[in-house]
Amino acid sequence: MKGFDSIAASMFPGEWNIIKEREGDSEASTILLEHSDFIFSRFPEQSFLLDRFPKRIADHTKFASLALSFGEVEDNPVLRSRYINEEQKFIRVFQLLWAYDNVWVETSLRYENTERIKEVLQNQEKEKRMFTALEKLIQNDSDHLQIEELADLEVFLELGLRETVSSVFVFEKMQVCIWSNFDLNMPMFIGNSESLEILRTIITTEGLYLRR
Repeated sequence: MKGFDSIAASMFPGEWNIIKEREGDSEASTILLEHSDFIFSRFPEQSFLLDRFPKRIADHTKFASLALSFGEVEDNPVLRSRYINEEQKFIRVFQLLWAYDNVWVETSLRYENTERIKEVLQNQEKEKRMFTALEKLIQNDSDHLQIEELADLEVFLELGLRETVSSVFVFEKMQVCIWSNFDLNMPMFIGNSESLEILRTIITTEGLYLRR
């Protein structure tokens, strides 16, 4: 079985190697997680945004009225419910991608506030899954692991969408990397153009958009 380093390196076309490119970044501890901007500038034609909107909203006032940030809605039951309804669209997309591929996650979990994680999840089973993953990362002195169970993927995704734990999700065979972000959108790199059709089908069917 391939290790995460070789899988990450295989995401990109030609001889370009993210492992070698990041060697000059002495402050970065991760391979992909901290390098999304660098990757998107290097491969703009293969970089996309998984979003609730089909194109960028130029009017900032209108965008602000539609934007959903978890930190701003979590204490309002009505807005929180609206947020979770939108969040479920992303979860359904990831459920299908998980069904078709091997999934890895590179994550900031080791460095995040565990009490904040509990506040955000508010679910003992989900907390247990996250702390089991945390133990594995600490034991291996690593920031990445392969996701075998769908429930684990969903918890990492929830924490990413809720702006609590940053993660990048790597779908090995599709050669797709998806970064957690804010305002319910996720930057995406697609290394294999043959994956684009099924990605668009899944994403639009679940009520989201793949855009530049």
